[in-house]
Amino acid sequence: MTSPAPVPTAVSTRRRPPLVDEVAGELARRIRAGTPRPGDALPPERDLAVELGVSRPVLRESLRQLQSRGLVEIRHGVGVLASDRVHQPVAEAMDLVMPPGHDRLLQLAEARLLIEPHVAAQAARHATAAKTARLDDAQRRLMTETDPDRAIEHDLEFHRLLATMAGNAALLLTLDALADLGRLSRKITLTTFGVQRAWRQHQAILDAVKRQNSAAAAAAMKQHIQASARDLGDPRRQRANA
Repeated sequence: MTSPAPVPTAVSTRRRPPLVDEVAGELARRIRAGTPRPGDALPPERDLAVELGVSRPVLRESLRQLQSRGLVEIRHGVGVLASDRVHQPVAEAMDLVMPPGHDRLLQLAEARLLIEPHVAAQAARHATAAKTARLDDAQRRLMTETDPDRAIEHDLEFHRLLATMAGNAALLLTLDALADLGRLSRKITLTTFGVQRAWRQHQAILDAVKRQNSAAAAAAMKQHIQASARDLGDPRRQRANA
């Protein structure tokens, strides 16, 4: 009696990713895990190539790939720094399609109005004492800041902390991209009207978040963004009131 023919085993068709992608993936995992942290320098190119077991040309191509993804910053004469700008490609895509000038600022305000009240409501639902303490700290820095450019960064930090509290990575990425494009609008409002009014509007949001009152947090955020849009001077609104 003859033995049955062996059943052929399935052959995997999955291919190993190209070496450049593999190295970029490994470095991306390290940076996202916080080793190195944003702003820290990566090891010198020669040492890093030896550690990863690849040639320097492969490493350089991997680093260029990470730079395009916002995970490293290559500074000639300085080295390679870890970065936390994964929203950069999104911001660049928005920059290509959005109109210039005043219309851009109004469209950014409209997008924020659709997103950020929901973010504030979600932040209120997930609020803890430790998380709101970081918001308090951002508020203190905003109120005491005298340099306009640093005041913008404190303003952005407050909004980013809320988005982080909301716990939705897609919303955080989108808001980071909008914030990059909207620095001019913040500069206009903070320079023209000062930080005190922005601080008061932030405080209304923060008080609602601390109470875990999602409806009040959303309403306060809506009022905050609407006030910013009015500050920018919507020419459509001006024509309607003429």
